[in-house]
Formats: sequence, structure tokens, C-alpha cells
Amino acid sequence: MILSAVRQKCEAFFATPFPTAFKRKWLMRISILSILVLALFVSYANTGKGQDLNDKRFSVRFDNTSLKDVFTRLSELTEFNFAYRNADIRPASHVTYSDREVTLGDVLTNILPARALRYVQNGYNVIIVKAKDTVPSNYSRYGNRAMVIPASLRLLKGQVLDSITGLPLAGAVIRSKSAHGLATTSDNQGRFELRVPKPSQYITTEYIGYTTKTTKLQSGIDHYTILLASAEATLNSVVVNGIFDRPMENFTGAATQVTAEQLRQVSNRNVLDALKSIDPSFRIPENLNFGSDPNHLASVEIRGGNSINSAVSGSSGINLKQDYESDPNLPLFILDGFEVSLQKVYDLDMTRIKSVDLLKDAAATAIYGSKAANGVLVITTFAPKPGRLRLSYNGNFTLNMPDLTSYDLLNAMEKVQFEKAAGVYTDIHHIGASQENLDILYSRRLAEAQRGVNTYWLSQPLRTAFGQKHSINVEGGDQAMRYSVDLSYNNDASGVMKGSGRTNYSAGVQLVYNVKKFRFQNRLSVAYNHSVNSPYGSFGDYSKLNPYWRPYDSLGNIQQVMENYDDIGVSPVYNPMYDATLHSKDLSQYLNITENFQAEWNMGAGFKTRAQFSLQTQKDQYDKFVSALANQFASGYSGEDYFKRGSYTLENGNSLRYQGTLTLNYGKAIGKNTLYGTAGFQVENSENKVVGIRAVGFPNDRLDDINYANLYEKDSRPYGTDAKSRSVGYLANASYAYDNRYLLDASFRMDGSSKFGTDSRYAPFWSLGLGWNMHKEAFMQTLKWINQLKLRASYGQTGSQNFDSYMSLTTYKYLVDERYRTGVGAVLLSLGNSDLQWQKTPKMNIGADMAFLNSRLLISGNYFIEKSDGLITSITLAPSSGFSNYVANLGKVQNKGEEIYLTGFLIKNTKKNIFWSITANLFHNENKILEISDALKELNEKNLESQQGSGGTTAPVLLYREGLSTNTIWAVRSLGIDPSNGYEVFIKKDGTLTNTWDPRDEVPVGNTDADIYGTLGPMSCTKVLVSIFVCAQIWGRTPIIQPLLTA
Repeated sequence: MILSAVRQKCEAFFATPFPTAFKRKWLMRISILSILVLALFVSYANTGKGQDLNDKRFSVRFDNTSLKDVFTRLSELTEFNFAYRNADIRPASHVTYSDREVTLGDVLTNILPARALRYVQNGYNVIIVKAKDTVPSNYSRYGNRAMVIPASLRLLKGQVLDSITGLPLAGAVIRSKSAHGLATTSDNQGRFELRVPKPSQYITTEYIGYTTKTTKLQSGIDHYTILLASAEATLNSVVVNGIFDRPMENFTGAATQVTAEQLRQVSNRNVLDALKSIDPSFRIPENLNFGSDPNHLASVEIRGGNSINSAVSGSSGINLKQDYESDPNLPLFILDGFEVSLQKVYDLDMTRIKSVDLLKDAAATAIYGSKAANGVLVITTFAPKPGRLRLSYNGNFTLNMPDLTSYDLLNAMEKVQFEKAAGVYTDIHHIGASQENLDILYSRRLAEAQRGVNTYWLSQPLRTAFGQKHSINVEGGDQAMRYSVDLSYNNDASGVMKGSGRTNYSAGVQLVYNVKKFRFQNRLSVAYNHSVNSPYGSFGDYSKLNPYWRPYDSLGNIQQVMENYDDIGVSPVYNPMYDATLHSKDLSQYLNITENFQAEWNMGAGFKTRAQFSLQTQKDQYDKFVSALANQFASGYSGEDYFKRGSYTLENGNSLRYQGTLTLNYGKAIGKNTLYGTAGFQVENSENKVVGIRAVGFPNDRLDDINYANLYEKDSRPYGTDAKSRSVGYLANASYAYDNRYLLDASFRMDGSSKFGTDSRYAPFWSLGLGWNMHKEAFMQTLKWINQLKLRASYGQTGSQNFDSYMSLTTYKYLVDERYRTGVGAVLLSLGNSDLQWQKTPKMNIGADMAFLNSRLLISGNYFIEKSDGLITSITLAPSSGFSNYVANLGKVQNKGEEIYLTGFLIKNTKKNIFWSITANLFHNENKILEISDALKELNEKNLESQQGSGGTTAPVLLYREGLSTNTIWAVRSLGIDPSNGYEVFIKKDGTLTNTWDPRDEVPVGNTDADIYGTLGPMSCTKVLVSIFVCAQIWGRTPIIQPLLTA
């Protein structure tokens, strides 16, 4: 049913822009391709290669070939590794042998006995020895030479393999636990040799992404096969940043790591809601205008905003976000190594998420250069697991209920009396209205209240919404190939506003293929979203309605006009619930297709090359039809305007993005030295195009297609935007550890972008981190109660480029409605700035990670300072220039604060896998404006002007002053009502008293940011699968109280 629903939605979605034949052919090709790929996966899983010498058949021919060349050729044909001593095979005669459809066991049985040789199999290794000998244990390595081992040392050999797939792990670090400095790394086939003192009892094996394993050495056994398990249960051992991975023990940056289990313990709605409850530095600022609207993409901040608030808007109509193509405070989102949008993360199926890494400071984020100023959110999804074909299903059901307990509103009688006391019904407060008419208005409203009319408007547009999520996953495969197919349906985001909802359908096919030194991964995913906004309008409108108004007439039908006293000059009041009875619609939808490909080449000697490529295409459509019978057309439409009632807005968008990354990675342990390195480059191209029209004049409520429109909206024509950008980045990182005690981490990136001026195309970004694992010092070994004490510090510079593509360019507008003899004319639209460049954000972080009492108490803390310099702001120009402003790098904002993360294990039994833990996290940040531009100063004045006059707003507005926070609350202070005259007493800016409210007397009275953000929980108990999220608290926040008085 899910596939059918997706198909139907896709067909309906593409019906307008594509011919029917083309659409069917395109959908058929995708369906056939998916079926063939799935069939290939399943068939290959059943015929994959195992570890038996007789599993694979092949044809072979040798003509007078040396044994060494024979073994080389057999290794190429079968992927088995051959080990031997040159002295053993050198005397053997050359081989002449030919056969078809034989196995490796057949070939060896035919050619070795005649040469007095035999073989011993050990996993994927075939060891060649003399017929009368046992497998040797004193060779320094198999191959072309032998070495005498000192009597004081013991030579260990072995192979490191994945415990599930059996594939060799190249680059694993094997150390002697008793002798510091004795370490080695596994080669391309996972093999290793390590000399350890003969009294040694243990060796440890470490590999990124796997749990560190300690192996006890047995007397007389010098060859070990070490199986490492994936570290899904202990993901905090590795930091993933989307370009490379680093062991947490060697990491000097600030990062929060969250597993899939932790996410599900808190929320199964979306990953953003879950993260804000786990890490208080990850904030989604509240917006009372949108509430729980499931179709509104909220703003996201990590460690506060590094730019001016993008949601600034006064009644003057100025909105700073008009200059940005996305929120300037939005972090960078990375999904499986590729950059994605906030929308993609918001709609992501949570059952696919394996882990989330929240990167914060320069050491953790500088590798992303010009996009890392606001932090980086790295999401890793589950890879297919090998084994027999498995089918899994996951279902979630939720109830979303509105909570109105925080509202304490007046009832109808109280409201009428309050209005009278406030002077609503006196001619002093209503200039131009006679006292007689005001007395009549009061008596009529009082009569309604006395009749028992007492409407609780807040509950009228609300409901208890039922949500559901279903996902199906099919996976399997073997050591060489793994596959998975996933389908999901998500209707969990049904809003509490009646009629609102957000539904997601998604499907994906993933393939992982291993062949010799290469590993290939490919994922094709298709996602369809359908969002509907509530026909009841904005919840804020209902909070302003009076309780003495009736929503229904005497017959129980929703009435359009709730109050209409024309006889006394009172304008009609319209019921917002009436619009919900009409055939209006407000919906959007998109179809996203993403192709991700990754290839890895294990070059050996610690080197690995990785190539990544992603292609994303998305088609969006927005439809809003307002019926001619709606409230907004109820008055003011007479004469010719009568036929302009009803409106339709249609917008279509197309986006295309492709990204490519090529990196060379290195990892090696030499004695006490461990070195990791990465170098590479990234390229990206992004194209977005939107075309829209607005039409009016619809003769019938049911004729809701734009084809029935009478004409364009007045003074309008088709509109749109077209944005293109390209960027390239060159990156490098080096991480060094001496004896796992002293740590050094350095990153550098050079970014170039078409978004910036021709004189500032490239900019460097860098970081330097230092760390000290103090708990590994000799003088700390006697303190058994201290399990970890790591100190770290970092400093570096990152950047931000979350703004429009053409801000650095001088742009023109064609005069399509005017013609000249030489052709179409054009005028300057905006003045470019060839020196425009990135916002730069230097970051300093000092932190510590501690574990005590057998790791029962875990403490991590950070102190940070982030200063954004060169904010993208508008500069006011003289009128004689012909432009009001242009864009430049001016303005500075600073964030300074602390983070503390605590985890305590009340019960910790690792043997029986029983844990009972509780977490407490605290976050404090001080935001301060260090410098603002002339344009922001002008915005302050216009916001103040918007509060003046009879039509001015009394709601608090945002003002920006140097030395204060970007989220400072401004208000005129009040001492309350003077009982002698009934007038309110205000405190002027200079401290004197007055009865006149003046916005020029506004002073800072608070901040929308809390002094401390904190979370407590989840209190979880593993083994019995109990998880309780206790609370998420905010301390010190100043609430904003907006007047809701409506007369």
C-alpha cells in the first residue's frame, strides 16, 4: 500500500509540468531498476564467497611457472592470502598445470605434494610449509626473508577481522598492554606482527568504529585471530565528522555524541526535538506565532546565535531575512557524509539513524571552513547488516494534545467589566464616537454575557491529533555484498490545529560491496512530502477574540459575522471559524530524489582513499486558494472589484545540488607515536529556481483550480527567483598522539565561493587543538578512583555563508513593459560589493572530560568564547546614490558561556548488561552585540516609529544596541494604576514619572534567553527496557507579555 500511495502521489505531483507519456516512462524505469537491483542483491547474497577453499570454482593454466607466481595468481583469483618462507619454495620445480572449473583446494592438492609441500588454512590465509614441518612461529613476516627474534622478546602474529563479516580490518592498532611503546598496525589484509616481552600477558586492539578488545596471551600460542565487534553500543569511542573519523581518546574538540537508543528514549517524532532535550546548547527558540505548527521549520542554534536574529521584523515591514536564502544562525547538517537541508533532517525517518555527532568548537568544525561558524550536526544512518534475508517492522503511535493550562483569560462578564473600567466605553478613549452609542454598545455586550454567552475561543480551532509512523526494512547479504531496502510512512506530525498535517513517504535502496581492497556503497532514496495548513487560520487570532461573541447561530451553524452594529457605527466582526467551512486550501508538497555513492580504496601501509559523490534533486509546489466567500473578501469589494474576489497563489520550485569529495587518509602507530592524517578537496554546485503567479476572481467556491481565475492580482505579474552558487574547498587535518597522553590536532581549509566578491573569492580557515590524557601519567596510576582525566583546548577560525547567492554582484532588472528602439531596457536593481566575504567566527574552547569510581560518574565541561566578525549587514546610502543601501561586512557579535554534562550510574553491571543511569546537563551563554551597522540603527528608529500614533503597536519590539544581547526585551517601565485618578504611571528614561506612554522611554527590562538552560534525564534502565525522561527546565528567562485586549 505504501508503494502504491507513493506512486499515486508522484503521478499527481508531476501531472501539470510533465507530459503523461514522459511521466509514465520515467516512473517505470525507476520501478524496474529497483526490482532488478533488489533481485541482484538477493541472488548474490545466496551465492557469496565464504572461507572454504572449495567454495569458488575457476579455470587456471600455468606453463613452467614459479611457485611464487602461482601463489600470486591464485590469490588474485580467490582473494585468499598466501604466506610462505622463500627458503621452502625456492628449490621447488616450476609448475605446469591446466584445468577448468576447479577449486583452490583442488589446485593445491595437485601441485604441492609432488614438491614436498603442504598447506594449512587459517581463515583467509593459506600458509605453505614443508610436508614434514609444522607451521613456523619464528618468522618476522611471511614473504622473502626471516629474522632471528631476541630471546627476551616474543613474536606475535595474527589477523584482525570484523566479527560479523569476517573481513580484514586494515590499520587496526595492536599494542602491548604491559610495555608502553610496543605497538604496530595491521596491513591491508588485517595481518600484523608484534614483538612483546615474554612475560607479557595481554595485548589490546583498537580500530575506529569498533570496540577496543583486550586479548589474553596463551603460553605456546603465537598466532591470534582477533575479532572486533562494531561499536554501535559504545559510539562515544569514535568521533564522526562526515569527512573522517577520529578516536575519542585522541580528540581535542568539543562534541556531543548521541546514539539511536538515546534519541528514542527522549522523542520519536524527529531528531531535532530529541536533541534539544538531550543537549541544552542545541536550542530551538520558541516562536509563539507558530506554536506547534508541524509545517513550520523552526530556527536552530548551537551555542547561541552568531549573527543578528534572522526573524527580526517590525511593523515597518523591514525583515532582515529578506537578504538571506536561509537562517544565518542555522548550523550545517551532514547526513552520511553529505550536506543536506534543514527540511531533509526534519523529515528524516528516525528509525534509520544510528548516531548523531554535535560538533561545536573550532577543532571539531574547522574542516568545514566557511560553513562551520554555527556548528555542525553529523547524522550517521545504519548500514545493511550481513546474514540471511531479514524483514523488520517498526510502528509508532502518538497522541498530540494541546495544553492550555498556562492561559488564564477573563470570562465574558469579567471582560465586559474590565473594558468598562479601562475606559473602552467613554468618549475620552474613542474619539469620534458619541457617548450614547458607546452606552448602547456596552449594554448589548453586557446583555450577551448575562445570557450566558462565554466562548472559550482558544479551544475552538484545536483538537487531539493521532499520529502514526510505520517503517519496513529488508536486509541481508554476505561478506562481499550487503543490501537493504526500506519503506516508511510517517503521519506523526499531525498538528493540534484542526485540519493541519504533515505526511511523509520514503523509500530507499542501499548496497555495500567489498572486493579485495575496494569497498563501494550506494544509496538511492526517494522522499515525498505532503503538508496541509489549518483552514482555521492562525491560533493567535483566536486569542484576541472576546468571550461574549457567539461562534454559532441559533441553529448551531457557524456564523460569519459575530457582531454587527451598523446602527451605532460599529464595524462588523468576522468569525475566523467560518473560513474553515469553505473550500479553501493551503498546502505544499515536494518530491526529493537523492543518489549517494562512496568508494574506498585500502591502499595498504596505513593509506586509504575515499571518494564521495551526491546528487540531489527536488521539486516543490505550493498552492493556496482563498474562496471568494472568505472573510477577507466580505467587505470592500463592490462594483468591478466584486469580480476580483477569491485568490489563488501557485508557486513551483526546482532545485539541483551535487557534491563531490575526494580524500586521502592515513593512520599509523609507530612505537609510542600514533598519527592520523587527512587531505582532500570538495566541490559543490547548487541551483534553485522558483516561479509563481497570483490570480484573483473566482466565480464559485468549488472552482478551486487556477485555470478558473479571472485575471492577475492588481499590479502583479508572474514572479520568481533564480539562485546559483558554486564552491570549492581544499582541506587537511593531522592528529598526533604521543603514548596516548599528549595530543595535537590541526586543521586547515581554503574555501572559494561564487557568492563572494571578485576581490575576495577565497578565504582560509584553521584550528589548533591540544590535549592531555592526564590519567595515563605514571603519577596518576595510584589513584584508582580516577578512570579518566582529560584536559583539552582549541582555538581557530570558522566562517558562515548562509545568505543569498548574488549579494556581491550588481544586478539589473529588465523593463519588460517598456520598449526602446534598440531593444528592451534595464535598470540597476541592487549595488554589488566586490569585497564582500565570509563572516568570520574565531572560536576558543577549554574543556575537560572526567570519569570516576569505575566510570560510574562521568563529567564533561566546556568554557567557550565565539566572536563573529564581519556580519553581513546593510549599509545606508545617501539618496543621491540612487540606492537605499548595499551589503557589506560590518558588525560584531560575541557568545561566551559554559557547558556541563553529568552522567551517573546508580547500577552498572557490565557482565549482565544491566545499567541504571541518570543525566543532568547545564548550559549558560551570554550574547552581546559588539558593533552594529548604520542600517540596524535605522531599523531601531523605524521600530520605535511603528509604536507611535493611534494605530501603533504596544507589543515589545526588538531593538539593537551595542553592549546588549540581540534578544534584549525593551519596554516602558510602569508603577501601576494611580488610585487617585485611574491613570497608569510610567517611568520615563530619565527616571521621572508621567501618565503618557512613549516608546522613546523604552529601556532594557529582560532577555528572551534564559540565564541557564538545563535538562534532567532520561533516567534509563537497560535490560528491562525502562526509560523515563524526567524534565527539561529553563531558569532565568524573562517572559514577554503581549496585550490581548480587544474591544
